[in-house]
Amino acid sequence: MIEADNSNTKRPSRPCSVCGEEEVEILYTQRFAVYQSCSLPSSYDLVECKGCGFVYADTRATQSDYDKYYREFSKYEDDKTGTGGNGSGLDIKRMNETAEDIARVVKDERSSILDIGCANGGVLVSLKYLGYMELTGLDPSPVCVEKVKERGVGAILGGLFDVPKSLRSRKFDCVILSHVIEHIRDLSLAMKNIVNLLAKDGILYIEVPNAEKYCENFIVPYYYFDCEHINHFDLNSLKYLGLKYGLSFRKSVNKMIQVSDSSVYPAVGVFFQKKGKGSNYTAMSRAGKSILGYLRLSEQNADNVIINNLFKSKEKIVVWGAGQFTRRLLGDTKLGRCNIVAFIDNDSVKQGQRIDGVPIIDPSYLKDFTYPILICSALHSQEIFNEIRTWGFKNKVYLMSNIK
Repeated sequence: MIEADNSNTKRPSRPCSVCGEEEVEILYTQRFAVYQSCSLPSSYDLVECKGCGFVYADTRATQSDYDKYYREFSKYEDDKTGTGGNGSGLDIKRMNETAEDIARVVKDERSSILDIGCANGGVLVSLKYLGYMELTGLDPSPVCVEKVKERGVGAILGGLFDVPKSLRSRKFDCVILSHVIEHIRDLSLAMKNIVNLLAKDGILYIEVPNAEKYCENFIVPYYYFDCEHINHFDLNSLKYLGLKYGLSFRKSVNKMIQVSDSSVYPAVGVFFQKKGKGSNYTAMSRAGKSILGYLRLSEQNADNVIINNLFKSKEKIVVWGAGQFTRRLLGDTKLGRCNIVAFIDNDSVKQGQRIDGVPIIDPSYLKDFTYPILICSALHSQEIFNEIRTWGFKNKVYLMSNIK
Protein backbone atom coordinates (compact mmCIF):
# COMPACT_ATOMS: atom_id res chain seq x y z
CA MET A 1 0.00 0.00 0.00
CA ILE A 2 0.96 3.63 -0.42
CA GLU A 3 2.11 5.19 2.82
CA ALA A 4 -0.80 6.81 4.58
CA ASP A 5 -1.22 10.52 5.16
CA ASN A 6 -3.97 10.86 7.77
CA SER A 7 -4.89 14.31 6.48
CA ASN A 8 -5.94 12.66 3.20
CA THR A 9 -8.07 9.88 4.64
CA LYS A 10 -11.86 9.95 4.38
CA ARG A 11 -15.03 7.89 4.35
CA PRO A 12 -15.86 7.41 0.66
CA SER A 13 -19.24 7.79 -1.01
CA ARG A 14 -18.93 4.15 -2.05
CA PRO A 15 -17.10 1.54 0.04
CA CYS A 16 -14.37 -0.58 -1.51
CA SER A 17 -16.03 -2.96 -3.97
CA VAL A 18 -13.43 -5.65 -3.32
CA CYS A 19 -13.26 -5.93 0.47
CA GLY A 20 -16.00 -3.56 1.71
CA GLU A 21 -13.67 -1.29 3.72
CA GLU A 22 -15.12 2.18 4.35
CA GLU A 23 -11.92 4.16 4.93
CA VAL A 24 -9.72 5.29 2.05
CA GLU A 25 -6.79 7.55 1.33
CA ILE A 26 -7.12 10.21 -1.36
CA LEU A 27 -4.31 9.87 -3.90
CA TYR A 28 -5.36 12.46 -6.47
CA THR A 29 -8.37 14.51 -7.55
CA GLN A 30 -9.04 14.00 -11.26
CA ARG A 31 -10.86 16.77 -13.12
CA PHE A 32 -12.24 16.72 -16.64
CA ALA A 33 -14.73 18.56 -18.80
CA VAL A 34 -17.94 16.73 -19.63
CA TYR A 35 -20.36 16.87 -22.54
CA GLN A 36 -23.16 19.34 -22.00
CA SER A 37 -25.84 16.61 -21.82
CA CYS A 38 -23.66 14.19 -19.83
CA SER A 39 -24.93 12.95 -16.47
CA LEU A 40 -21.48 12.35 -14.95
CA PRO A 41 -19.70 14.78 -12.57
CA SER A 42 -16.64 16.74 -13.68
CA SER A 43 -14.32 15.36 -10.98
CA TYR A 44 -13.70 12.51 -8.56
CA ASP A 45 -11.16 11.50 -5.95
CA LEU A 46 -8.84 8.66 -6.89
CA VAL A 47 -8.59 6.69 -3.65
CA GLU A 48 -6.82 3.68 -2.17
CA CYS A 49 -8.68 1.29 0.13
CA LYS A 50 -7.13 1.16 3.61
CA GLY A 51 -8.18 -2.48 3.89
CA CYS A 52 -6.95 -4.24 0.74
CA GLY A 53 -5.14 -1.54 -1.24
CA PHE A 54 -7.62 -1.53 -4.14
CA VAL A 55 -7.51 1.79 -6.05
CA TYR A 56 -10.72 3.23 -7.46
CA ALA A 57 -12.59 6.44 -8.25
CA ASP A 58 -14.77 7.70 -5.45
CA THR A 59 -17.36 9.25 -7.73
CA ARG A 60 -20.62 10.94 -6.83
CA ALA A 61 -22.30 9.45 -9.90
CA THR A 62 -24.77 6.62 -9.41
CA GLN A 63 -24.88 3.39 -11.39
CA SER A 64 -27.92 4.81 -13.19
CA ASP A 65 -25.80 7.79 -14.27
CA TYR A 66 -23.19 5.45 -15.76
CA ASP A 67 -25.84 3.30 -17.44
CA LYS A 68 -27.30 6.41 -19.09
CA TYR A 69 -23.84 7.58 -20.15
CA TYR A 70 -23.00 4.27 -21.86
CA ARG A 71 -26.34 4.16 -23.63
CA GLU A 72 -25.96 7.67 -25.01
CA PHE A 73 -22.20 7.99 -25.57
CA SER A 74 -21.08 4.55 -26.72
CA LYS A 75 -17.68 5.09 -28.35
CA TYR A 76 -18.07 1.80 -30.21
CA GLU A 77 -20.97 2.83 -32.44
CA ASP A 78 -18.93 4.64 -35.10
CA ASP A 79 -17.00 2.22 -37.34
CA LYS A 80 -14.32 4.85 -38.04
CA THR A 81 -13.37 5.35 -34.40
CA GLY A 82 -14.81 2.44 -32.39
CA THR A 83 -12.83 -0.56 -31.21
CA GLY A 84 -13.98 -4.01 -30.22
CA GLY A 85 -15.31 -4.91 -33.65
CA ASN A 86 -12.27 -6.17 -35.60
CA GLY A 87 -12.23 -2.87 -37.49
CA SER A 88 -8.46 -2.34 -37.72
CA GLY A 89 -5.41 -4.57 -37.93
CA LEU A 90 -4.52 -4.03 -34.27
CA ASP A 91 -8.15 -4.53 -33.23
CA ILE A 92 -8.43 -7.78 -35.19
CA LYS A 93 -5.25 -9.07 -33.58
CA ARG A 94 -6.53 -8.25 -30.09
CA MET A 95 -9.94 -9.84 -30.65
CA ASN A 96 -8.39 -12.98 -32.15
CA GLU A 97 -5.98 -13.35 -29.25
CA THR A 98 -8.80 -13.03 -26.71
CA ALA A 99 -10.90 -15.60 -28.56
CA GLU A 100 -7.95 -18.00 -28.66
CA ASP A 101 -7.36 -17.55 -24.90
CA ILE A 102 -11.00 -18.44 -24.27
CA ALA A 103 -10.91 -21.42 -26.65
CA ARG A 104 -7.98 -22.92 -24.71
CA VAL A 105 -10.20 -23.08 -21.60
CA VAL A 106 -13.69 -23.54 -23.12
CA LYS A 107 -12.79 -26.34 -25.52
CA ASP A 108 -16.24 -27.61 -26.51
CA GLU A 109 -17.41 -25.69 -29.59
CA ARG A 110 -21.03 -26.48 -28.62
CA SER A 111 -20.66 -24.37 -25.45
CA SER A 112 -23.12 -21.52 -24.98
CA ILE A 113 -21.20 -18.25 -24.68
CA LEU A 114 -22.47 -14.81 -23.58
CA ASP A 115 -20.35 -11.69 -24.13
CA ILE A 116 -21.58 -8.89 -21.83
CA GLY A 117 -20.68 -5.45 -23.14
CA CYS A 118 -19.92 -6.99 -26.53
CA ALA A 119 -19.61 -3.64 -28.38
CA ASN A 120 -19.46 -4.45 -32.11
CA GLY A 121 -19.00 -8.16 -31.46
CA GLY A 122 -15.32 -8.55 -32.26
CA VAL A 123 -14.61 -11.36 -29.78
CA LEU A 124 -17.80 -13.19 -30.75
CA VAL A 125 -16.97 -13.03 -34.46
CA SER A 126 -13.46 -14.34 -33.74
CA LEU A 127 -14.99 -17.20 -31.72
CA LYS A 128 -17.35 -17.91 -34.61
CA TYR A 129 -14.36 -18.28 -36.94
CA LEU A 130 -12.93 -20.80 -34.45
CA GLY A 131 -16.07 -22.92 -34.80
CA TYR A 132 -18.22 -21.78 -31.85
CA MET A 133 -21.84 -21.36 -32.86
CA GLU A 134 -23.97 -20.78 -29.75
CA LEU A 135 -22.92 -17.17 -29.29
CA THR A 136 -24.85 -14.25 -27.79
CA GLY A 137 -23.89 -10.63 -27.30
CA LEU A 138 -25.40 -8.25 -24.73
CA ASP A 139 -24.87 -4.50 -25.04
CA PRO A 140 -26.68 -1.29 -23.95
CA SER A 141 -26.17 0.35 -27.36
CA PRO A 142 -28.94 -0.35 -29.93
CA VAL A 143 -26.51 0.53 -32.74
CA CYS A 144 -23.95 -2.00 -31.52
CA VAL A 145 -26.60 -4.70 -31.14
CA GLU A 146 -27.70 -4.24 -34.75
CA LYS A 147 -24.11 -4.32 -35.99
CA VAL A 148 -23.45 -7.60 -34.17
CA LYS A 149 -26.56 -9.12 -35.73
CA GLU A 150 -25.43 -7.97 -39.18
CA ARG A 151 -22.25 -9.97 -38.62
CA GLY A 152 -24.22 -13.17 -38.14
CA VAL A 153 -24.12 -13.36 -34.34
CA GLY A 154 -27.09 -13.15 -31.98
CA ALA A 155 -27.25 -10.00 -29.87
CA ILE A 156 -29.67 -8.58 -27.31
CA LEU A 157 -30.16 -5.04 -26.01
CA GLY A 158 -29.42 -4.74 -22.29
CA GLY A 159 -26.72 -4.83 -19.67
CA LEU A 160 -25.63 -6.09 -16.30
CA PHE A 161 -28.31 -4.10 -14.50
CA ASP A 162 -31.17 -4.64 -16.95
CA VAL A 163 -30.76 -8.26 -17.97
CA PRO A 164 -33.53 -8.98 -20.52
CA LYS A 165 -36.21 -11.51 -19.65
CA SER A 166 -35.03 -13.71 -22.51
CA LEU A 167 -31.72 -14.22 -20.69
CA ARG A 168 -32.83 -14.47 -17.07
CA SER A 169 -33.85 -18.12 -17.34
CA ARG A 170 -30.80 -19.14 -19.38
CA LYS A 171 -27.53 -20.46 -18.03
CA PHE A 172 -24.34 -20.09 -20.06
CA ASP A 173 -21.31 -22.34 -20.21
CA CYS A 174 -19.12 -19.26 -20.54
CA VAL A 175 -19.65 -15.58 -19.76
CA ILE A 176 -17.17 -12.97 -21.03
CA LEU A 177 -16.57 -9.49 -19.62
CA SER A 178 -13.71 -8.00 -21.60
CA HIS A 179 -12.83 -4.47 -20.47
CA VAL A 180 -16.20 -3.98 -18.77
CA ILE A 181 -15.99 -4.12 -14.98
CA GLU A 182 -13.47 -1.28 -14.74
CA HIS A 183 -16.48 0.84 -15.83
CA ILE A 184 -18.93 -0.49 -13.21
CA ARG A 185 -19.78 1.43 -10.04
CA ASP A 186 -21.97 -1.21 -8.37
CA LEU A 187 -19.65 -4.21 -8.61
CA SER A 188 -21.53 -6.14 -5.93
CA LEU A 189 -24.81 -6.28 -7.84
CA ALA A 190 -22.92 -6.78 -11.11
CA MET A 191 -21.08 -9.85 -9.80
CA LYS A 192 -24.30 -11.37 -8.40
CA ASN A 193 -26.00 -10.94 -11.78
CA ILE A 194 -23.00 -12.44 -13.58
CA VAL A 195 -22.90 -15.52 -11.34
CA ASN A 196 -26.64 -16.05 -11.88
CA LEU A 197 -26.05 -16.29 -15.64
CA LEU A 198 -23.43 -19.04 -15.29
CA ALA A 199 -24.30 -22.71 -15.67
CA LYS A 200 -23.03 -25.22 -13.14
CA ASP A 201 -19.27 -25.52 -13.73
CA GLY A 202 -19.56 -22.54 -16.10
CA ILE A 203 -16.50 -20.43 -16.95
CA LEU A 204 -16.28 -16.68 -16.36
CA TYR A 205 -13.57 -14.72 -18.19
CA ILE A 206 -12.86 -11.19 -16.99
CA GLU A 207 -10.24 -8.97 -18.64
CA VAL A 208 -9.33 -5.50 -17.36
CA PRO A 209 -6.52 -2.92 -17.60
CA ASN A 210 -3.64 -4.03 -15.35
CA ALA A 211 -3.04 -1.21 -12.86
CA GLU A 212 0.11 -2.90 -11.60
CA LYS A 213 1.75 -2.01 -14.94
CA TYR A 214 0.61 1.61 -15.35
CA CYS A 215 3.94 3.14 -14.35
CA GLU A 216 5.88 0.94 -16.77
CA ASN A 217 3.62 1.99 -19.63
CA PHE A 218 3.43 5.78 -19.44
CA ILE A 219 1.66 7.24 -22.48
CA VAL A 220 0.45 10.73 -21.51
CA PRO A 221 -0.28 12.31 -18.11
CA TYR A 222 -3.22 10.74 -16.24
CA TYR A 223 -4.06 8.56 -19.28
CA TYR A 224 -5.54 5.74 -17.18
CA PHE A 225 -7.81 8.01 -15.11
CA ASP A 226 -10.86 9.24 -16.98
CA CYS A 227 -14.58 9.54 -16.36
CA GLU A 228 -15.17 5.94 -17.50
CA HIS A 229 -12.44 3.82 -15.90
CA ILE A 230 -13.35 3.94 -12.22
CA ASN A 231 -11.88 0.62 -10.94
CA HIS A 232 -8.17 -0.14 -11.18
CA PHE A 233 -7.53 -3.86 -10.80
CA ASP A 234 -4.41 -5.95 -10.64
CA LEU A 235 -4.35 -9.74 -10.54
CA ASN A 236 -4.70 -9.90 -6.75
CA SER A 237 -7.74 -7.63 -6.51
CA LEU A 238 -9.42 -9.31 -9.49
CA LYS A 239 -8.92 -12.77 -7.96
CA TYR A 240 -10.20 -11.50 -4.63
CA LEU A 241 -13.36 -10.15 -6.28
CA GLY A 242 -14.21 -13.43 -8.02
CA LEU A 243 -13.51 -15.63 -5.04
CA LYS A 244 -15.63 -13.34 -2.86
CA TYR A 245 -18.67 -14.34 -4.93
CA GLY A 246 -18.09 -18.08 -4.70
CA LEU A 247 -16.08 -18.60 -7.89
CA SER A 248 -13.00 -20.79 -8.15
CA PHE A 249 -9.83 -19.46 -9.76
CA ARG A 250 -8.70 -21.37 -12.88
CA LYS A 251 -5.90 -19.40 -14.53
CA SER A 252 -4.73 -15.91 -15.45
CA VAL A 253 -3.22 -14.29 -18.55
CA ASN A 254 -1.08 -11.17 -18.73
CA LYS A 255 -1.32 -9.07 -21.87
CA MET A 256 0.35 -6.10 -23.50
CA ILE A 257 -2.20 -4.81 -26.01
CA GLN A 258 -0.77 -2.89 -28.96
CA VAL A 259 -2.99 0.21 -29.21
CA SER A 260 -0.89 2.19 -31.68
CA ASP A 261 2.37 1.84 -33.56
CA SER A 262 4.30 3.11 -30.54
CA SER A 263 2.12 2.36 -27.49
CA VAL A 264 0.98 -0.71 -25.59
CA TYR A 265 -1.74 -1.06 -22.97
CA PRO A 266 -1.29 -3.47 -20.04
CA ALA A 267 -4.14 -5.87 -19.28
CA VAL A 268 -4.78 -8.92 -17.13
CA GLY A 269 -7.39 -11.62 -17.66
CA VAL A 270 -8.68 -14.19 -15.17
CA PHE A 271 -10.68 -17.38 -15.74
CA PHE A 272 -13.02 -18.35 -12.92
CA GLN A 273 -15.28 -21.38 -12.63
CA LYS A 274 -18.65 -21.72 -10.92
CA LYS A 275 -17.58 -24.75 -8.93
CA GLY A 276 -17.43 -25.38 -5.22
CA LYS A 277 -17.61 -22.47 -2.80
CA GLY A 278 -14.62 -20.43 -3.84
CA SER A 279 -12.23 -19.74 -0.99
CA ASN A 280 -11.34 -17.25 1.71
CA TYR A 281 -8.43 -15.94 -0.36
CA THR A 282 -7.37 -12.46 0.70
CA ALA A 283 -4.45 -10.50 -0.62
CA MET A 284 -3.32 -6.92 -0.86
CA SER A 285 -3.49 -5.26 -4.23
CA ARG A 286 -0.02 -4.68 -5.63
CA ALA A 287 -1.11 -1.80 -7.87
CA GLY A 288 -0.61 1.04 -5.37
CA LYS A 289 3.13 1.47 -5.91
CA SER A 290 2.74 1.53 -9.69
CA ILE A 291 -0.14 4.00 -9.53
CA LEU A 292 1.78 6.31 -7.22
CA GLY A 293 4.75 6.22 -9.61
CA TYR A 294 2.45 6.90 -12.52
CA LEU A 295 0.91 9.89 -10.74
CA ARG A 296 4.39 11.31 -10.13
CA LEU A 297 5.32 10.89 -13.80
CA SER A 298 2.06 12.54 -14.79
CA GLU A 299 2.72 15.51 -12.53
CA GLN A 300 6.23 15.91 -13.94
CA ASN A 301 4.93 15.92 -17.53
CA ALA A 302 1.65 17.77 -17.05
CA ASP A 303 2.85 21.31 -17.82
CA ASN A 304 2.57 21.86 -21.58
CA VAL A 305 4.37 24.76 -23.24
CA ILE A 306 2.06 24.84 -26.27
CA ILE A 307 -1.08 25.08 -24.15
CA ASN A 308 0.48 27.74 -21.92
CA ASN A 309 1.47 29.83 -24.95
CA LEU A 310 -2.00 29.52 -26.49
CA PHE A 311 -3.51 30.61 -23.18
CA LYS A 312 -1.27 33.68 -23.04
CA SER A 313 -1.84 34.69 -26.66
CA LYS A 314 -5.62 34.12 -26.63
CA GLU A 315 -5.25 33.04 -30.25
CA LYS A 316 -8.41 31.49 -31.66
CA ILE A 317 -7.92 27.76 -32.19
CA VAL A 318 -9.78 24.63 -33.23
CA VAL A 319 -9.11 21.57 -31.06
CA TRP A 320 -9.04 18.25 -32.90
CA GLY A 321 -10.19 15.56 -30.47
CA ALA A 322 -13.09 15.55 -28.01
CA GLY A 323 -12.26 12.33 -26.21
CA GLN A 324 -10.94 11.50 -22.78
CA PHE A 325 -7.48 13.02 -23.35
CA THR A 326 -8.89 16.40 -24.36
CA ARG A 327 -11.44 16.42 -21.55
CA ARG A 328 -8.71 15.75 -18.97
CA LEU A 329 -6.64 18.59 -20.43
CA LEU A 330 -9.64 20.90 -20.25
CA GLY A 331 -10.07 20.08 -16.57
CA ASP A 332 -6.45 19.90 -15.47
CA THR A 333 -4.58 22.48 -17.59
CA LYS A 334 -5.05 25.97 -19.05
CA LEU A 335 -6.57 24.47 -22.19
CA GLY A 336 -10.01 25.10 -20.69
CA ARG A 337 -9.21 28.84 -20.66
CA CYS A 338 -7.86 28.99 -24.21
CA ASN A 339 -9.81 30.67 -27.01
CA ILE A 340 -11.40 27.53 -28.51
CA VAL A 341 -13.97 28.14 -31.26
CA ALA A 342 -14.77 24.48 -32.00
CA PHE A 343 -13.84 20.88 -31.27
CA ILE A 344 -13.46 18.46 -34.15
CA ASP A 345 -13.91 14.70 -33.85
CA ASN A 346 -14.35 11.83 -36.28
CA ASP A 347 -16.72 10.07 -33.87
CA SER A 348 -20.28 10.75 -35.06
CA VAL A 349 -21.62 10.04 -31.55
CA LYS A 350 -19.76 13.09 -30.21
CA GLN A 351 -20.70 15.39 -33.08
CA GLY A 352 -23.51 17.76 -32.13
CA GLN A 353 -22.54 17.70 -28.45
CA ARG A 354 -20.97 20.68 -26.69
CA ILE A 355 -18.17 21.03 -24.15
CA ASP A 356 -18.34 24.20 -22.07
CA GLY A 357 -20.70 25.61 -24.69
CA VAL A 358 -18.28 24.96 -27.58
CA PRO A 359 -19.65 22.69 -30.35
CA ILE A 360 -18.14 19.38 -31.48
CA ILE A 361 -18.24 19.22 -35.27
CA ASP A 362 -17.39 16.96 -38.19
CA PRO A 363 -13.89 17.35 -39.76
CA SER A 364 -15.47 18.48 -43.05
CA TYR A 365 -16.29 21.82 -41.36
CA LEU A 366 -12.59 22.65 -41.29
CA LYS A 367 -13.10 24.20 -44.71
CA ASP A 368 -14.90 27.02 -42.90
CA PHE A 369 -12.00 27.72 -40.50
CA THR A 370 -8.58 29.21 -41.06
CA TYR A 371 -7.70 29.06 -37.36
CA PRO A 372 -4.75 26.94 -36.17
CA ILE A 373 -5.57 23.38 -35.14
CA LEU A 374 -4.40 21.92 -31.83
CA ILE A 375 -4.31 18.12 -32.09
CA CYS A 376 -5.20 16.49 -28.77
CA SER A 377 -4.81 12.75 -29.09
CA ALA A 378 -2.99 10.41 -26.72
CA LEU A 379 -2.28 7.81 -29.40
CA HIS A 380 -2.87 9.08 -32.92
CA SER A 381 -1.52 12.65 -33.26
CA GLN A 382 0.67 11.94 -36.27
CA GLU A 383 -2.10 10.03 -38.07
CA ILE A 384 -4.47 12.97 -37.52
CA PHE A 385 -1.86 15.42 -38.80
CA ASN A 386 -1.44 13.28 -41.93
CA GLU A 387 -5.22 13.17 -42.37
CA ILE A 388 -5.45 16.97 -42.19
CA ARG A 389 -2.78 17.40 -44.85
CA THR A 390 -4.21 14.62 -47.03
CA TRP A 391 -7.54 16.47 -47.13
CA GLY A 392 -5.69 19.58 -48.28
CA PHE A 393 -6.33 21.76 -45.23
CA LYS A 394 -3.53 24.32 -44.88
CA ASN A 395 -4.19 25.41 -41.30
CA LYS A 396 -1.25 25.77 -38.96
CA VAL A 397 -1.15 22.65 -36.79
CA TYR A 398 0.02 22.33 -33.20
CA LEU A 399 0.84 18.89 -31.86
CA MET A 400 1.19 18.35 -28.15
CA SER A 401 4.86 17.36 -28.54
CA ASN A 402 5.95 19.82 -31.25
CA ILE A 403 4.74 22.40 -33.77
CA LYS A 404 4.46 21.85 -37.51
